[in-house]
Amino acid sequence: MIVIADTSPLNYFLQLGLIPELEIIFGELVIPEAVHKELADSASPNEVRTWALRLPQWVRVHRARTADPTLPPNLGAGETEAINLALELNAARLLIDDLPGRRAAQQRGIPVTGTLTIAWQAALISNLDFEVLLDRLHSLGFRASEEVIARVRREYNLARAERK
Repeated sequence: MIVIADTSPLNYFLQLGLIPELEIIFGELVIPEAVHKELADSASPNEVRTWALRLPQWVRVHRARTADPTLPPNLGAGETEAINLALELNAARLLIDDLPGRRAAQQRGIPVTGTLTIAWQAALISNLDFEVLLDRLHSLGFRASEEVIARVRREYNLARAERK
């Protein structure tokens, strides 16, 4: 299963110290060159930049060889290359938070997952308090509508109930 990751989910999970959970959930990740460049940038938080400069074996950097000319021009370089790479590699999933990027991916038939969904999966794996994770994400600048947060809380509670 090929999973492509955009910058923001990786950034948040690195700052939360939950990168090992990403490996458990997805096995292997592919990140576009543009995403790798964003993570390794000197403006990135130290833990993010350090990780990007010494990627674990389960993360591969790949450059998209094709470009969809119909992608919205307002997407960032990371989102654009992530979508192009997901199309090129027929990815099973794209980890992305940016709403215009999510919409563009979904319009092209790419299944997307965001930081909040991955967070509840990580909370289940590691027996973490999901509400504490939400607070930590918020303190890092993560934003989502109350509607989205309520939906993700329901998904988390259903998954937690199924595990019992």
